[in-house]
Formats: sequence, structure tokens, C-alpha cells
Amino acid sequence: MMPAPAAEAPSVRGNLSDLPLRSLLGSLAADEDDAEVELRVEGKQAGMVGMMRGDIVVASCGSARGEEALRALAGLRRGTFLVRYCEPREELRHMRAPAADLLARVMPAT
Repeated sequence: MMPAPAAEAPSVRGNLSDLPLRSLLGSLAADEDDAEVELRVEGKQAGMVGMMRGDIVVASCGSARGEEALRALAGLRRGTFLVRYCEPREELRHMRAPAADLLARVMPAT
């Protein structure tokens, strides 16, 4: 059976002021969810993070990728997120790192 396309996948929306990005990504990693997380500020796309079975496989913010992108996204305190529960699109994947390690390094808990 083929996974649902991202556009058709179950999704959840929320505000970063209610659920900080580090908490959101930590929860997805702990549950080993496959997901694409789209981040928006004032209605404009700010970045994207893709998760597969506890690993981060996509991190983008403007032209930044990987840890650089996660560092930029870590500063977001306002904006919205859309979590699509699906395997991140293959053409977007550019890395594979254990989310817990990467988040501890890039977005330390406060």
C-alpha cells in the first residue's frame, strides 16, 4: 500500500506561541511519527522540517538547510505550524540525523 500524498494526509494546525517548535519536534521524534511540518509567519512560509521514525530528514529555512536551518527556525516564537502525518517527500530529503541529538544541540531545552 502506498502512503497518502502529503496533501491528503491527516494534519494538525497550531500556533508556535501555544506549542513551541522544540516541543512539537520533540514529541514527533519521541513518537517516531513520519511528518512534514510547515512553518509560517504572517502567512508566509518560514520553513519546513521533515521527520521519519525519530530522525530529521528535512530542515529548510529560506536558502538554509540542515542544522543552519534548524538554528534559524529555533528563533521562531510566533507563527503557525501545519503538521502533515505522512512520510516526507523524497525529493525534499537531504539529511538524516537522530532528532533527539540534533534538537539538544541546536534547540537546547530552556
